Amino acid sequence: MKYLLTLLLLFGSSQALAAKMWVDCTSPTQNTDGSPLTNLAGFRVEWGSCGTNGTFGNYQAGVNVGPTVTRTPIYPTGLATVCARVFAINSANVLSASSNVASRLALPKLNQPTH
Repeated sequence: MKYLLTLLLLFGSSQALAAKMWVDCTSPTQNTDGSPLTNLAGFRVEWGSCGTNGTFGNYQAGVNVGPTVTRTPIYPTGLATVCARVFAINSANVLSASSNVASRLALPKLNQPTH
């Protein structure tokens, strides 16, 4: 089954731990045919490098989260710019198409200059 995946993907950050970033998304509510989405089992959040023209580059890591999770911590390492995307997962463990790709400059390491 296909989903109409309209996820707004934003990044936040934790001031206490510079290596931790947050991915926020909005859950899809309908399938591509306009019918209500009734079998959402969760999400797959992936992050890595950024490609050209706002695309996802090389995969670094990913995590599956439950259907009610809309804010997920990620821990990118060694990237100057971090890109992330989200997939919906249905009860048959089928992934949707990818959400938009969001990017953000990586946070500086603790005790490092920010300019």
